[in-house]
Amino acid sequence: MTNLTIRQAIESDSDKIHQLLMDLATFEKIEHTVEATKEATHAALFGDSPSAEAIVAELDNQIVGTAVYFYNYSTFVGKKGLYLEDIYVRPECRGQKIGR
Repeated sequence: MTNLTIRQAIESDSDKIHQLLMDLATFEKIEHTVEATKEATHAALFGDSPSAEAIVAELDNQIVGTAVYFYNYSTFVGKKGLYLEDIYVRPECRGQKIGR
């Protein structure tokens, strides 16, 4: 593996993140259930009031994976938490510990 970078997503990553999430839906065979548009994904991650955040994995300066998450609160534990909504690595890049 060469030049792997994991970083916080930035606004210009939005379309690539959306495409990776669509690839995830296809992998899970649920693409017909997806309602989120590119615009909705962008608003959720980078809008005025974002509801989630994302990180991206870059391999040789190409985005090859993403993880989308949001913060929550457990009333039973009494602490903040983090919920990992989705994680996806392109099939040809798997087996390299990118999603680890």
